[in-house]
Amino acid sequence: MRYLVLCFLFFTGCAPTFLEAHKSVGGAIVNDSEALFSKRQTRILRNNPGIPPEALKQALAYLKSHSDSISNQNYLTIVNFDLPSTEKRMFVIDLHSSTSESYFAAHGKGSGENYAATFSNEINSGMTSLGFYLTGDQYTGNDGVSLQLHGLQSSNSNAFARAVVMHGAAYVSQDFINHYGRLGRSLGCPAVELQYVAELIEKLKNGSLLYHYHSPTERPQSQSLE
Repeated sequence: MRYLVLCFLFFTGCAPTFLEAHKSVGGAIVNDSEALFSKRQTRILRNNPGIPPEALKQALAYLKSHSDSISNQNYLTIVNFDLPSTEKRMFVIDLHSSTSESYFAAHGKGSGENYAATFSNEINSGMTSLGFYLTGDQYTGNDGVSLQLHGLQSSNSNAFARAVVMHGAAYVSQDFINHYGRLGRSLGCPAVELQYVAELIEKLKNGSLLYHYHSPTERPQSQSLE
């Protein structure tokens, strides 16, 4: 009898606790953290249709699994190198409001003309490197106010040694596109418009996540993400 009472208390008292922590989504059982992750991704994509869904999924997953080492979680930046330089392909996502702003961003001159087609982590390659970066300190260098970038994967581990940074450049502008048919190119840096560089660096400095993305179906075999 005592056993039956304990079983009754378990199923009537503990089962709701389990159900509160796990919900059915499309017939599958997921926990609250997974449901919240999915809702966040859906909300961001709804507000920002230009962001590649797969890139966002990968970036949010990386942010979640490395949260202890990412100190600035106010913003997430994705640069979609599937797009030509003539489109605003840098998406700076406000992780609190799930909104974003888009900006022009240059690629390395070794990576291609209007489209970035090849990528490399090699020093002196002049190419863009794919993968996740952690932003560092703001400083003033040859290109004015700039933001250090630290490569987090084998595909971009030489970023700091290559002096790949975020900086402003006169060749990143609509006027330059109107004249030359594309943006100017860097030595691998995600250069941005001069008028926005200061406010972007102020938001993104000191440990935010930046993702240089190119879809796997288009990616050259010479650079894989590991």
